[in-house]
Amino acid sequence: MKLSRRGRFLLGSGALFFLFWLALMVPYEYRYFFMLGIGALEFLIYWWILEAWRSSRKLTRFFLLILPISFLFGFLLFAFLLPLSWWLKVIMALFFSVVNYVIILVENVFLYAVEKKTVPLYRAAYTVSLILLLFSCFLLLDGLFSYRADFWVNGVVVFLISFFLFWYHWWTVSIELDVRSWKGSQVMIWVPSFLMLELAVVISFWPLSLFLRSFYLTAVFYIIVGVLRMDWKDRLFRKVKIEYLWVGLGILMSLLFMTRWRG
Repeated sequence: MKLSRRGRFLLGSGALFFLFWLALMVPYEYRYFFMLGIGALEFLIYWWILEAWRSSRKLTRFFLLILPISFLFGFLLFAFLLPLSWWLKVIMALFFSVVNYVIILVENVFLYAVEKKTVPLYRAAYTVSLILLLFSCFLLLDGLFSYRADFWVNGVVVFLISFFLFWYHWWTVSIELDVRSWKGSQVMIWVPSFLMLELAVVISFWPLSLFLRSFYLTAVFYIIVGVLRMDWKDRLFRKVKIEYLWVGLGILMSLLFMTRWRG
């Protein structure tokens, strides 16, 4: 019996629910190896659900996986840090599967938009994907800073996270524009990623809680993403620049205000 597209969506979300719950149940020393295994399985599940191999653009098959893999690793790292009872594990696994169902719907819209360019749900899908992208970014950063690694490790990992997330965002915007080539946009992804690296190094020495470190870096990521989108769409007007500048100054002032300089 051939499943409908909606049936595949539901079955795939159910499989991800089981895999996530299983990851929370395995012994602590095996969790990170299991996380990599789940990442590989999620790769296959998404390809099967979305039938990504049918896309005429090879890079699309890769871009479709950045957001779900980022959310998987970020949410697992966050969950590993919590002392969860069995019913909380079930609730978190259920939340994970629901979010993945939403991601599947979003990526399905993008996949159709890449091929046809006439999908009316694109703008709604972009908004949802941006929210999930920011959420995944925060979870990944929170998981990273929770291990209290050296500043250079934080910088390198933040660079890698930022690069792939900026790249994914460029792809979601380029679907609508269809005029931006990767070769012409590389500098707009490499430079912000190095900026995030530098900020991660600085904030590693800043006397802030783990939550605030992750929050402020995610806020900076949001500002950069907004500026890049306006620039790619040729709408980076003076008023827009001033608005983002005020947001950046507000974040900086709150950062200074929330800092506890005493030991």
